[in-house]
Amino acid sequence: MNISSGQTTALYARVSTADQRTDSQTEELRVFCHTRGYSNLQLFVEYDSGAKMPRPPLDAMIVEIQADKVVRGT
Repeated sequence: MNISSGQTTALYARVSTADQRTDSQTEELRVFCHTRGYSNLQLFVEYDSGAKMPRPPLDAMIVEIQADKVVRGT
């Protein structure tokens, strides 16, 4: 697969409760992408335990990747 900087990169952040914040995670992910020249970013955020199912934000990201709408995930 030929990956260019104009293609979409999925960013996934998760915290265990709605009382927690994803700010530091998302900032680190954005910096990571910026340093690599990835500019078209799609953020998926989850505010729930990773042990619970289903996990709609994660599932949505996987669907986007499988449909080739997203070429990389972080």
